[in-house]
Amino acid sequence: MSTTDAIPDPGRMVPTGAPTTTRKRPFSVRDKIGYMFGDFGNDFTFLL
Repeated sequence: MSTTDAIPDPGRMVPTGAPTTTRKRPFSVRDKIGYMFGDFGNDFTFLL
């Protein structure tokens, strides 16, 4: 049995408090353009 994980490193500990709220920006034209370029990139990989 390994003893390396018996006492976890404080830097590796996961916070267990209440989840924090984050603001999400609405889906916009910028996102649609990003998806469009991603689709083009995906299609071009099939040409290789």
